[in-house]
Amino acid sequence: MEHNPHPNQVIKSSDIEIILDKFETEFSNSQIRNKFVIDTTHQDKAGTLNEFINKIEPFLSQDDIERRNQFIKAT
Repeated sequence: MEHNPHPNQVIKSSDIEIILDKFETEFSNSQIRNKFVIDTTHQDKAGTLNEFINKIEPFLSQDDIERRNQFIKAT
């Protein structure tokens, strides 16, 4: 935000810590059981995708894995 601000920035710098704390509270209290965190602070798109692929694996059903493998074969 500081180095590359959006021209119509909505969030003030002073509000970032409040927003992050509120997000963490809501995330922790979420009823979604299978969840994980990906820190994109210092990652590019490829790194983020790779981390997602690794972290989602334990949550995939056998059907999910088969669909994914069919998609990979088709591409």
